[in-house]
Amino acid sequence: MKALILTMTCGEGHNSIARTISGFLTEKGVESEIMDIYRGHKFSGALNNKAYLFFCRHFPKLYEKLWLKVKYADADKRRYKNSFQATIKCCLKDVEKEIAEFKPDFIICTHCNAGAVVDRLRRENRIDRNITLYSFLTDFYPHPNWEDSVCVDYVFLSHICAKQQMLDKGFREEQLVETGFPVNPAYYTEIDKRQLRLEQGFAPDMFTVLISSGGFGIGRNEKVLKRLAACKLPLQIIIANSRNRKSLKKCGRVIRKYKMDNVHNFGFVKDIVSVISSADLSISRGGCSFLCETLTRRIPTIAREDIIINESENVDFLRARGCCARLKSIDEVTSIVDGLNGDRVKFDKMRAACEGIIKPNAVENMYRFIMANEQKKVEK
Repeated sequence: MKALILTMTCGEGHNSIARTISGFLTEKGVESEIMDIYRGHKFSGALNNKAYLFFCRHFPKLYEKLWLKVKYADADKRRYKNSFQATIKCCLKDVEKEIAEFKPDFIICTHCNAGAVVDRLRRENRIDRNITLYSFLTDFYPHPNWEDSVCVDYVFLSHICAKQQMLDKGFREEQLVETGFPVNPAYYTEIDKRQLRLEQGFAPDMFTVLISSGGFGIGRNEKVLKRLAACKLPLQIIIANSRNRKSLKKCGRVIRKYKMDNVHNFGFVKDIVSVISSADLSISRGGCSFLCETLTRRIPTIAREDIIINESENVDFLRARGCCARLKSIDEVTSIVDGLNGDRVKFDKMRAACEGIIKPNAVENMYRFIMANEQKKVEK
C-alpha cells in the first residue's frame, strides 16, 4: 500500500500535518512520500508563502476584505474560472510525474492548493481514476477557492461546523467525513505535568503561560512579554519564537530590561510537544494546528489582537465554546492573565470547555476510513 501526501508551505502547519500523517502511515506499514507541490517551482512556492506572510504582518485588514469577497462569491460562477487556477498551473506536470512514478494507491492533500491540483489532473484525465483522492480541511471553516477541489473523493473535516459551507462550495454530503484535526498522536499520551516541567527545567508548580506566534514567529512576542512583566500574581513564561531570530533577541532585551527571572526564551523548539504540554495557558495567533494541539492538552488560549481572517474564524469558533479569549488590545493581556491566574474556578471552566470540541485520534480515524475504502476497491 502506498500513499502520496501533497503539501505546501504557507505557514508551517500544513507541513506539520503532512509529517504527522506520514509517520502514522509508516507505523501501519503503508509506504508514504511527502511532496511539496511547488518543489520544482521554488519561486512560485516562495511567492505564495511570502505573500501570505507579508499580508499577515502588514495588511491584515486588506487581506480580510479580499478573503471575504472571494470566499462568499458565487461558488458555481467562480469554479475553475478564477486567477487561483494560474497559481497551481506550474505544479501540474511535476505532480503528474510524481504520481506516475510513485504509483500511489491514494493521495492525501494537506492544503487546498494541493486539492485543486489533483482535482484538475483528474478533470483532464491525467491521473488514474483508481487512485482515491483525499483532502484535509485544515481550519474549522473552508478557505476561499475550496470550490476548485470538488472532484476529490473525500474531504476530512476537523469539525462538522464546516459542513454547510462546504456544501455551499459544491461538495456533496457523502464526500464530507468528520475525523477531527490531525494533531501529533503524542499529544494524546497521558502526562504528569509537574514531572514534565521538571524535565524541561521549568518551575514545577507555578502557573505557566506559553507565548507562541506560529511556525514562522509572526506576532511580536516582545510586546506580550512587556505586558506580562506587569502581572501582579506569580507566573512563569515560556516563549516559542520559532524561526524568528529577531523576536528571540527582542524578547531577550525585554527580559534583561525588566530583570525577569521567570522567563524561558526559546527559538526553534524541536520537542514542541513537551513545551506546549508544560503550559497552563497559551497566548498565540489563531492557526488551527496550534489551537488543536492545545485543545488536546486542555490548555485555554488567549488569541492575539492582530490575527488575520482565517485565524479569526478559528478563534471565534473556540470563543463561542468557552475555551478561548481574544484581545481587542494588547494592553488587555495583563488583566486577563492575572484574572485567570487568580480565579481558578473560571480557569478550570475554560479548561473543561476544551474537551469534546474535536474528535480525538483524528489520524487513526482517517486511517480506518481510508483502509475501509481500499478494501472496497479490492473487493470490486
